[in-house]
Amino acid sequence: MKLGILNATKPQDEAAFQLWELANFQAFFDRIPHNCELIEYRVTEGEFPVSTACDAYLITGSPQGVYDPEPWIAELATCIRGLYVAEKRLVGICFGHQMLAHTLGGHTEKSAKGWGMGLRRFTITAIQPWMDPRLETGQLYFCHQDQVARLPENAQRLAGNAFCPNAIFTIGKQVLGIQGHPEFSEEYMRALITELAPVAGAEVTLAAAATLAEGAPDDQIMARWIINFIKQ
Repeated sequence: MKLGILNATKPQDEAAFQLWELANFQAFFDRIPHNCELIEYRVTEGEFPVSTACDAYLITGSPQGVYDPEPWIAELATCIRGLYVAEKRLVGICFGHQMLAHTLGGHTEKSAKGWGMGLRRFTITAIQPWMDPRLETGQLYFCHQDQVARLPENAQRLAGNAFCPNAIFTIGKQVLGIQGHPEFSEEYMRALITELAPVAGAEVTLAAAATLAEGAPDDQIMARWIINFIKQ
């Protein structure tokens, strides 16, 4: 199976944050058995797939917001709509999650609640067959200011918490959005907290750093869920 990685992080931002999306997602999926071939598309550079190129597509995180007036974001929205009409499976992580919701009838905005950063726990509110192994609650690393404020009318919320109610959602068997970053390692999350301290502020980053001692994220389970979802 070919999984297209729609890389929504600019090359200069990858270099600044020392995180290369394709390699990071390859390592993430390699934590479990799978037979997916990952193919990268640098959408910030104008590289978009034709709908028949891959079996499913994953949209990565990004420092940008879905409402930013950058041409590639509008092009990505057009691409998403085309892939949706072509009935391709679509997965979104953080920015990708927000972009899917925003493009397909929902609304994403900068949240008045501020930064969601660190290891965050959420409650599973609906179970689907592909969510195996099952969880009643889960936790992932998060790093975001924007949130999906309103889901598309045909979407179903699967998980959330008081801070981020729409943490995971689906649209039928075709679209899966995850606000957290299951692909982040603890080492990278710790480095990102330090990097963002001048922007997010000491109070936010100190609290975020403290959460890293509260256990491990459910990254392998989330990898299995994503693979199960795109293969269902």
